[in-house]
Amino acid sequence: MRYSKMILSALASLAAFSAISAPFTPGNLVVIRVGDGSAAPTTAGTALFLDEFTTGGSTIQSLAMPTSTSGANRAFTHNGTSTAALGLTRSLNNQYLFLGGYDATPGTVVNNTDSTVINRVVARVDANCNIDTTTALTDAYSTNTAGIRSVYSVDGTGFWLAGNGNATTSGIRYATLGASTSTSVVQTPNTRVVSVWNGQLYASTMTGAFRGVNTVGTGLPTGTGEVFTLLNGFSSDTGSPQDVYDFYFADAATLYVADNRTAATGGGIQKWVDVAGTWTYQYSLNDGTQGIRRFAAVTAAGITTFYATTATTNTTAPNQLLVVSDLGPGSTATVLATSPTNTIFRGVAWTPEAGSSVINPSGYTVLDGEEFEGDLNSLVSSDDNKLCVFNDPTTLNAGVQFDGSTTVTNPGTFKFRFEYNVARPGLAYAASLYRWTTGAYVFAGGNTATTSDTSVEIVLSSNRSDYVGNAGALRSKVAFGPINDEDPSQDGWLHCFDVVEWELAP
Repeated sequence: MRYSKMILSALASLAAFSAISAPFTPGNLVVIRVGDGSAAPTTAGTALFLDEFTTGGSTIQSLAMPTSTSGANRAFTHNGTSTAALGLTRSLNNQYLFLGGYDATPGTVVNNTDSTVINRVVARVDANCNIDTTTALTDAYSTNTAGIRSVYSVDGTGFWLAGNGNATTSGIRYATLGASTSTSVVQTPNTRVVSVWNGQLYASTMTGAFRGVNTVGTGLPTGTGEVFTLLNGFSSDTGSPQDVYDFYFADAATLYVADNRTAATGGGIQKWVDVAGTWTYQYSLNDGTQGIRRFAAVTAAGITTFYATTATTNTTAPNQLLVVSDLGPGSTATVLATSPTNTIFRGVAWTPEAGSSVINPSGYTVLDGEEFEGDLNSLVSSDDNKLCVFNDPTTLNAGVQFDGSTTVTNPGTFKFRFEYNVARPGLAYAASLYRWTTGAYVFAGGNTATTSDTSVEIVLSSNRSDYVGNAGALRSKVAFGPINDEDPSQDGWLHCFDVVEWELAP
């Protein structure tokens, strides 16, 4: 991979990071910074900061994690030189950031301590920069230098943890917000990252036969006795990930894995594809020199872009935040920022977003096209609860009016979302929104989106008048249809979906 000219000069001092003064901005990045710059990080408890960047690399502000107890909230630090620690994730509902650490003040010895003495803490951070460190566990990741490494949550109330510890405190664990104990889901040691994709829990590990990315049980297990199953094609053989951290499914057949090794030995962001049921390594994205431990990713129009923190051989040397889009082997990486002197970047994630109000319509009327109520046979399973609509063969539109019985009082961004009952990853979709005005529908705007396996969400409007009726309740028409997929067995497109929601996201 070629190494492009830096678009930002390296940060010369911490003056570039202003103290937090506003909520996170949606669409920006958050990076964990280890250390305050006064001295090089050590193996003792070290102060941590959440630095906000734009995707262009501009620094916005910084949020200091608590270094002392305040009420029910605990101190939050970590071993400053642990390369395996400090993963950063955003919850599935996009509302929270999660990371794991120690209930210890800066300078406190944390390595190889017992969690009954120095609790392992889960930090939850919302879009308004409120920090919750009330989850302090007495039974997780004892007597290990890395301890708790990553945390993942669906909705912010319960979460899975990954890390390393002794025989009874290691592996994947599950806990709830504010808890003091956790449940051992899988005892496999040396787990690094835990995440969820398409309703399934996954974890990366460096343990022998499970080296790589694994499923954890079936679905989203929270009880004991589950097992790891290594994805078919991953192994400890040459060419497989040897030092795995973050991972990301771009779709059902494309998986990216962060590898800590140098670029010369296959490190970076490895691309794997599912070939007839076997995951097969393709190539690595990197800066030509360094490996990658952590990244945040987004896939749009078939292109996956990564914002990643690099792995350095010196655990306290400055490292970089870079961006690279997968355009094939040789894709160019661009440095966005370099960690200030005596600090280092670790986990990276998208900024959390404020919670949204989801409105389920009380009724619907098919305006364009034809509602299908017969036997769907091999296309989709027949279900009276599904709304199935054929496009109008002349206009190629499928138009549905949705009505609500509750007055819409809070303005916000209006999103149209539905879930198919069959997987259609990568299907390009278009939708148009029509406002109800004095007895008629008037075009208000449109947008496109790409399906993620079985679901699609299209942002349509931030103007309240576009989606409420004359009485103030929900009333709008959406005309929609796929751009690049037509069912050859039907005269037009057939749309069948289980869930329709109107979402008002502040």
